[in-house]
Amino acid sequence: MSSPEGAELPAVPQSPKAEGDGLVETHRQMGLDITADTLCYGGERFDLGLTIDAILGSSQPTFEGKVLVVRSTGGEALEDR
Repeated sequence: MSSPEGAELPAVPQSPKAEGDGLVETHRQMGLDITADTLCYGGERFDLGLTIDAILGSSQPTFEGKVLVVRSTGGEALEDR
């Protein structure tokens, strides 16, 4: 693998396997079905603007005083600015 400038990147050791079912069980309780096929990434560049638009499009930004509070559609605060 190489960097965008063409420099060879060194290999890194594989991460150790997670032990226990805690995270899997938490996801199951949340109704999530995360598998090896969940994230299909083709190597394209990350589009930060599109990501921000998607997050804000699925949230409810409001001003509370002079502070912008971004809440999910479920009501919990995602970010305070």
